[in-house]
Amino acid sequence: MIWNQDQTGFDDSIVTIFNTGVFGGGAQIQADAFGPFVATLNVYDTSLTLIATVTMNGNSTSAGDGSAIFIGYQGNTADVGALQFLVSDVNGANTVAIGTETLYTGGSVPEPSSMLLLGSGLIGAVAYGRRRLGL
Repeated sequence: MIWNQDQTGFDDSIVTIFNTGVFGGGAQIQADAFGPFVATLNVYDTSLTLIATVTMNGNSTSAGDGSAIFIGYQGNTADVGALQFLVSDVNGANTVAIGTETLYTGGSVPEPSSMLLLGSGLIGAVAYGRRRLGL
């Protein structure tokens, strides 16, 4: 978990910056003060220009059971360069904590050689099974 401990006079957000663009990401998020809060996720492209803002209402409790809300963003291209997490709680404080962060880096496409290897393995397994059964 990352916690900003309400650094007075500083930006109250938690920011993750990426070396290369990703499709998006998100994290579990909770305000430090118990009660309702509004979470905001600002999404920046690789040139750090704001491209999207996501807001979500949550309720901060002491449950400690992983029930914090998840706020995230997923785009169609790998142009996300940074994610900024913020909250505004009932006390007017902006102390935020985020848990496990998830990144959307895109799906991988198997190489033809990998598919050929998988296919030949399946053919071999079928042939072995037929031979054992005497077919």
